[in-house]
Amino acid sequence: MVGANEEIAEKKLIAFTNYLKKHKPLAYKQIQNILKDEERHADYSLRFAKNNNSFFLYKIKLVKEKILSFFRHIYANSLNKFSFIFKPILISIIILISFVTHFLKLKKNIIDDNVMENIDPNSIT
Repeated sequence: MVGANEEIAEKKLIAFTNYLKKHKPLAYKQIQNILKDEERHADYSLRFAKNNNSFFLYKIKLVKEKILSFFRHIYANSLNKFSFIFKPILISIIILISFVTHFLKLKKNIIDDNVMENIDPNSIT
């Protein structure tokens, strides 16, 4: 259901072009061409989905994709707000991995400074 994503992209692009219309008229014309292309993409993909699915299946898929796209855009627009949740999780995963690697007793064949060649592959098993 690319059409649902295209519709959301079209709405975002319209908001962006309204800003550009005031500040950069040359860029506004280029964005208008892209916007026309987005409208065609949305129209073609929705028409294709409508022809290849039953009415109810089409509506269900369209609603599902719109909801998923909505939440994906909310997440993307508010990454700074959610970073306080994901940074501690990422740091704790890195700490856990470092503990696991610390307790692995890897036999080392110290020949030179190349770490990958110095580890005996049989020591991992």
